[in-house]
Amino acid sequence: MCGDDSMIIVDSREPEKWREIGDVVKNIQADFIVTGKFGRFVIERKTLKDLLNSIFEGGRFWKQLERLKEFKEQGYVPIVLVHGNLYRQFKSKYRRLTMPQWVGIKIAIMRMGIHVYYALNDNEAEMFIKRLNERVGEEKEWEKPAITKKKNRTTKEVCYDVLMAFDGIGFKTAKKLFERYGNLSRIFTEYDDKKMREVLEYDCREDVESS
Repeated sequence: MCGDDSMIIVDSREPEKWREIGDVVKNIQADFIVTGKFGRFVIERKTLKDLLNSIFEGGRFWKQLERLKEFKEQGYVPIVLVHGNLYRQFKSKYRRLTMPQWVGIKIAIMRMGIHVYYALNDNEAEMFIKRLNERVGEEKEWEKPAITKKKNRTTKEVCYDVLMAFDGIGFKTAKKLFERYGNLSRIFTEYDDKKMREVLEYDCREDVESS
């Protein structure tokens, strides 16, 4: 599948369903190559079952990771795309996968400098590859988020907001704390634990009653 500035190359040994989403080429030393004007990616696709089999039967998976590292040295971003029902694999009687094993496998892959993407099913995995193909053909610049700042606010109001970010502190509690200690620095460093607890217990009740 080719875009104006990108293309998906699929290894000829992939099942028919996956060969349909790209241009088929023999022996590309990976399952997919997604390349475009603004990025190059190499993908090793694994179902959960195939992942476990390739790890525990002969170590084939680790040899495949070594090939991905070779692609990385040539400027490609290596990705292991894993798809399948994790819950079902956790409950499976054959080749059962545990959560510690799953976490350990991902860490082992990432320690080799290879990304891991987990997809819930075939559809998501296919969508990931196609969307990646679209993005490597697009020039994207980072855009600063449009964060609206409140204007004409007093320093005291800003301090109230900081205090109200803590659990158990509402407006009345924040106001009383500020009035008692005068500034945030004293509140955080000089208050007496017992006095603070008394203030919080009293004003938490007020906040609840007034809500």
